[in-house]
Amino acid sequence: MKGLWLLLVGTKMYLEAEFKYERIIRWYETQLTSGRVSPHSEVPSIRQISSEFNLSISSVQRAMRELRRQGLIYSNGKKRFYFSEFSPVDVDTECDKTDCLSRTAKLIFLSQTTDMAAFNRAFLGRSLDASPFIQKCLRSLGTSDPQSFNIKAPAAGLTELRRRLVGIMFDRRVNSRAADIVVTQGDDTALEAVLDVLCDADDAILVEHPTNHSVLEAARRLGLKVHTIETDFQHGIDFRHLEQAIQNTSAKALYLSPTIQVPLGFVMPAVHRARIVELAERYGVTIVEDDMFADLVPDESRPPALASLSKTGDVIYLGSFNRTIASSVSVGWCASRKYAGEIASKLVERSYSVSTLNQQLLIEFLRRGYDKDHGMVLQSKIRRNDHIFEDIISSYFPQKTQILGARCGYSRLLRLPFDLSPDDFETLHAQDFPICDLGAFYSRTYPTNMLQICLCEVIDASVKIYFQNLGRFLSEIGALKNRSAVEVGPQPIETGPEHPKAGF
Repeated sequence: MKGLWLLLVGTKMYLEAEFKYERIIRWYETQLTSGRVSPHSEVPSIRQISSEFNLSISSVQRAMRELRRQGLIYSNGKKRFYFSEFSPVDVDTECDKTDCLSRTAKLIFLSQTTDMAAFNRAFLGRSLDASPFIQKCLRSLGTSDPQSFNIKAPAAGLTELRRRLVGIMFDRRVNSRAADIVVTQGDDTALEAVLDVLCDADDAILVEHPTNHSVLEAARRLGLKVHTIETDFQHGIDFRHLEQAIQNTSAKALYLSPTIQVPLGFVMPAVHRARIVELAERYGVTIVEDDMFADLVPDESRPPALASLSKTGDVIYLGSFNRTIASSVSVGWCASRKYAGEIASKLVERSYSVSTLNQQLLIEFLRRGYDKDHGMVLQSKIRRNDHIFEDIISSYFPQKTQILGARCGYSRLLRLPFDLSPDDFETLHAQDFPICDLGAFYSRTYPTNMLQICLCEVIDASVKIYFQNLGRFLSEIGALKNRSAVEVGPQPIETGPEHPKAGF
């Protein structure tokens, strides 16, 4: 009985503390939404709030942490807090609930009918995406007030979504405000808008080599000059080469994907991140940090974002839900204290607005904490996939095939013990293996003995057979090449064909 009494008392104390903690949050939410406090005015000190609410310091500190996570307050880095902007959105034309529900049903249908993704594309397939959580959110939206779908979102996105994105940034150790956040259709559209803001035609940008092909395409469309910095999966970016390029090119921006680098798959260590930020700030180069795969790395092992290390705020941070929740959820974000307004204007200019329904969906998804739940499930499935894939590689692929890079994302880079010719890739495609070479990631010559495979589905029996057959087929190609080499004799080593993008 004594143990039960202690349990009941402890539970009562916990619930009371929880109630008090939430009471502070509700109070300041009301103050902000009613306009009783001005944006950017200073929040009372913790001791003042403690005295005013007659609460312990620890309860107030907990409330402050949650207010900051929700984007209702922000810090200036000097242990002072200020109220964020709260912009009520306007209601546009009326619609009936039937129309709203039909749009909701359409999204549910899309989330349920995603085909098995191709293994050469970094988009989640049906068995790895967040469809079960998405469907719950959509059903909830379907029962909500129809007027909520008629909200006319500001150019930068719905205020509540931006506030919740501030919380995600806080988890990634980046101090930002809702006013710094711009909601986008995804990392690719945001990337082009960012480069358009930072650069004029014929300006230079620096990228890793190899790099995300999206930045090469965006640079081509904008007429930018691309200077590549040698990068490998073991040592990362070449700092000596990087500093020389910064000095010699007058580059306006440095594009990096430090967390699960595309396509090499490594996670840049914290010491390298700090060094890059220091180097960029010394020479006045803006870093564009593409962190689209951050949620695939567990929080405890993810190094700090480059944006969290910047002293000048010259890091523009790009995030996305497309690669970690579902490809049909076309929502990402961009965070920049200096350029948020200009980036939002560019997105409007390019008609890259994000549907209100998609934003409402993400608000509900984040409000329910499904980002954390899905993240843990996804990481667990990826780890399981990796064990199975390693067994398949060792059992069915050519001997001495290596898996390169980190094992936390769902993209795997393979190094084969022989080169593949364009004819070999055509043969692979003819056998229903849509595996591509790495040419799209390089601006000049590229290795022809490497493949990128995206484990974008749970490796069940059918997927396992697919990879087993791919391994057997590659082994046959390797055996044919070995026989030909014996018959012909040693030949000069080739580094690979020139990629069409050469000359950037």
